[in-house]
Amino acid sequence: MLLNRSLGSVLLLAALCLGSARPPAPQPGAQPSPMNVSMVQLIANPKEYHGKWVRVIGFCHLEFEGNALYLHRDDFDRAISRNGVWLNPPDGKEGLTNQYVLIEGVFEDANNEYEAGFSGKLTRVFRMEPWASRKEAPKVFKK
Repeated sequence: MLLNRSLGSVLLLAALCLGSARPPAPQPGAQPSPMNVSMVQLIANPKEYHGKWVRVIGFCHLEFEGNALYLHRDDFDRAISRNGVWLNPPDGKEGLTNQYVLIEGVFEDANNEYEAGFSGKLTRVFRMEPWASRKEAPKVFKK
């Protein structure tokens, strides 16, 4: 009887721990696929996209305590943080700083003072890659 109680306590504790863990980032091919949104949509309606897996393109700047994705390069240059979202990039993406990138991750409405200057944040970033310009990728942008 004591063994059953101990085993039950251990199983309950394990279930509580697993239940409170953050879910992993979606895997390729998993349903549903990310929502294609623009930075304008995220900035204008952050509550609408809170907790959703999104795909967005913007200007990325990475620095210690200053990782963000902006609507335009000028928004970064002029420090207009409301036209950007805080970014938690995966490790090894430092080479993507100061260029336009495509990102897939979970969007969260800004909810604390550290991110208060931004219109939200992108967490659990699963995909982060450079976005080519028309000049760099003429096959992609046919007229």
